[in-house]
Amino acid sequence: MTNPFAQNVPAQEASAQPNNPFAGAQQQPPAQTYPPQQPAQAYAPQQPQAYVPPTQSPYSNPYGVAPGAQNSPAVYGGPQQQPQAYTPMPQGTPPALDPSMINAAPPPPPSADGKGAKLENMYGRLVLFFPHSRESKPKNPGFITDQDRASGNLMQDQVTATIVVIDDGRGAYSPVQWGGDLTRNQPHTDTAQLPYIRRGMWISQTKLIAQLTPFLPQGPGAAPGLVIGRPVKSGPERNSPWYLQAPTEADTAAARNYLSLVAAGQVPHPLAAA
Repeated sequence: MTNPFAQNVPAQEASAQPNNPFAGAQQQPPAQTYPPQQPAQAYAPQQPQAYVPPTQSPYSNPYGVAPGAQNSPAVYGGPQQQPQAYTPMPQGTPPALDPSMINAAPPPPPSADGKGAKLENMYGRLVLFFPHSRESKPKNPGFITDQDRASGNLMQDQVTATIVVIDDGRGAYSPVQWGGDLTRNQPHTDTAQLPYIRRGMWISQTKLIAQLTPFLPQGPGAAPGLVIGRPVKSGPERNSPWYLQAPTEADTAAARNYLSLVAAGQVPHPLAAA
């Protein structure tokens, strides 16, 4: 269709796009020239060439070996790792085994269950202590003072021991009673005849721990030492320290008599499993 407003405009200019007044002077693309065509050449078959594998670029895989492909025969990128033969580490001559080194397992330490007579139920009585272990435990919240909280003194030493009560402290052998509080007119609920054995008792009194520590087992499987004395307090106050009063010659003789009864099997062994 001809343009009625462009009678004197050549056909190529009539089909040109209008200029953009906001684009400034536009450069016209140069006219394209085409090189003269070469005459057709006669067809000649190409000779086959030997196959040359493409070279791998060292930048094709920045991590060298792809995850999970360490044992793959084809690894893309980086040098292939050859499997290495296992070489055992050199070791010294093993020690000679001596049959005299065989030792029977000792009895397990007693388990603390929190049940049984307490120190106040043993006050003044002749008692044998077998200390088993010493460790650090959190303090009872009821005995933590404001000064302890301020200084961060929230831990305390604790000894686990087996205790044997021999007498009643009055020259006789009345049973041990516990479970009540006579200061509050609460009668005791439990009674045990002598000799009374309390296994796995926790002891947190500082002075008592100092007296028992030298008699702890000296190594794994070693037997605990034996300490005798009479547990007493240094004062009537609740927080007055407990300690063991030194035994008399009569107390030592009574302890030896008890041990002879144990050896004869007439009374239970205090360190035997319950």
